[in-house]
Amino acid sequence: MASEKILVVLGSGILIKGMPKLMMERIYRAIRLFKTGEYKKIVLSGGIVNLPLPEAELMRVIVSEKIDIKKIIIEDKSQNTIQNAIFVWEKLQKEKIKSITIVSSKFHKRRLEHIFNQVFSHKKIEIKYSYVKHNLPPMLELKLKVNELLYYLALLVRGIK
Repeated sequence: MASEKILVVLGSGILIKGMPKLMMERIYRAIRLFKTGEYKKIVLSGGIVNLPLPEAELMRVIVSEKIDIKKIIIEDKSQNTIQNAIFVWEKLQKEKIKSITIVSSKFHKRRLEHIFNQVFSHKKIEIKYSYVKHNLPPMLELKLKVNELLYYLALLVRGIK
């Protein structure tokens, strides 16, 4: 019987002044959520994108200071949101899962939900989302929102492959 609640944190692939600021804010949100005691494990998802090591490994260094390493699952192959969903599912297949909560950025909402809802559609797992609203310079925020819209429209045209 499925019983566990799992928290999933996605890398961002976006550097601001050389730092993975968005990913860090997602990590801080995830740590706060995990500390409520509601979740049994945390999945850190992200491969090599704009850093010299997988995002999941960088996240592990930070998260392991606050969360027992035995409760951390690493998914370090994904390079985009579709791969995040597929590879997270592969990592979780052996777990007894009731629900997952995915931590990402608010501007990522539409595409993220479309992808994860499709990839997990045949699984009997409740999917929840927790979004970080970043305090970004207006032009950067606009650029990210426009990029997300374009990625989402391309996704609707091409589908998940």
